[in-house]
Amino acid sequence: STPVAGGVIYFEDDFEGSQGWEVNPNNTDTAIRGIWESGNPQSTSYSAYTFQENNSVSGVNALVTGRLAGNGVGNHDIDSGVTSVRSQSITLPSGSATTLSFAYYFAHWQNATQDDFLRVKVVGDTTTTLFEQQGQNSIQQAVWEAHSINLDAYAGQTFHLLIEAADGGTPSLIEAAFDDIRIADSTVMWAAIDTSEPRDAPSNESSDESGDASSLLTENLFLPFISSGSAGEILEDSEPN
Repeated sequence: STPVAGGVIYFEDDFEGSQGWEVNPNNTDTAIRGIWESGNPQSTSYSAYTFQENNSVSGVNALVTGRLAGNGVGNHDIDSGVTSVRSQSITLPSGSATTLSFAYYFAHWQNATQDDFLRVKVVGDTTTTLFEQQGQNSIQQAVWEAHSINLDAYAGQTFHLLIEAADGGTPSLIEAAFDDIRIADSTVMWAAIDTSEPRDAPSNESSDESGDASSLLTENLFLPFISSGSAGEILEDSEPN
């Protein structure tokens, strides 16, 4: 924990360094692409809609599902199931009043279903879903949003945060990202997370609906357990998936 004026920060991560997140911690993930990783994301778009932002809320990096753009919008999105990532253990003192806050987006194509989702869970003595968004049959662009959750019920406990995202039904275009995850005393007065003008990564390349190949960014900060993965399949369908 980190004392600050007016309170204590128990955990925070802006993904500019390694904070011990573990991908597929339970060895149950089924996704073959779009695996969670920390790095400088490349923008992807289709039919004038953005599905992965070329920016983070602070700094350069974010936690994203397949940060590369590839040759087309569907090259590095989530495919064929669930991808998960778990934080280091976090301990809250007894009697504490705490809040979890983060910036996120959950983007998908119009053929998404409720089998597609983004979830944040607390995993301790029991597992509880704190936050969930499900797919729906409409286009959802990648737009950073701020969210906060009261954690008073977890005072005196040690737990992990578990983040899950899935392309779980009919194959669709699914992307998700997080930045500036923080657990702190509810009394700590934080400036609101500014999601209106995210910081661009000027050297980052992107892929749009034209499907042109982009140069891959070679200088990125990864979590040590994450590799860049293999190249994704070329998008051949008339709609992304």
